[in-house]
Amino acid sequence: MLERLRAKFEPVLRSIAKYLSVNPNLLTLLSVILAIPPPVIMYLHVSRLSIATAIALFITSSLMDIIDGAVARIHGRVSKRGAFLDSTCDRYVDALMMITAFILCNDTMTRLLIIICLVGSYMTSYARARAESLGAELRGIGLIERGERVILLIIFFIICYFLYGTNIFNIFTRVYIGILALLTNITAIQRIVKVCRTLR
Repeated sequence: MLERLRAKFEPVLRSIAKYLSVNPNLLTLLSVILAIPPPVIMYLHVSRLSIATAIALFITSSLMDIIDGAVARIHGRVSKRGAFLDSTCDRYVDALMMITAFILCNDTMTRLLIIICLVGSYMTSYARARAESLGAELRGIGLIERGERVILLIIFFIICYFLYGTNIFNIFTRVYIGILALLTNITAIQRIVKVCRTLR
């Protein structure tokens, strides 16, 4: 779904990228650097302020991740090293977002679901990487790819900002993360099945 939306917004990204003559790899690294403070801040003190700070940093980190590719294409700096760095940094950001959610949620069941969700997200990414190394294309295969997953997590933190400290906070986090864990693992399974059929 996001691949189609990204195609529509590509002209906007290209316009922004024209004015950014920085090395796209620096933007990629910046996406990780911006995602490091949220779990630290959350560990030190969980509050609406720390949740709001995490939301702002994760959104900015995601924007860096979107823009780096456009900058690389506009300025002719697309490279295999950049592609590798981008996908590797994405995994770090994924983990940092999940760790932040883990610290925020003090419910044991929710924390278990976060771990299951993290496994599903990594299996989704690994299945694509391994499939492409074997010549099978998996772009667009599965219920939710990384872009959708990041958006859903940011929405999760936004809702948590408003519900934190209320009686339904734990119920909400358990249900939301449970659904996300289910969707990520279904996506991983869809990709595994697709690759097995393609490489038969």
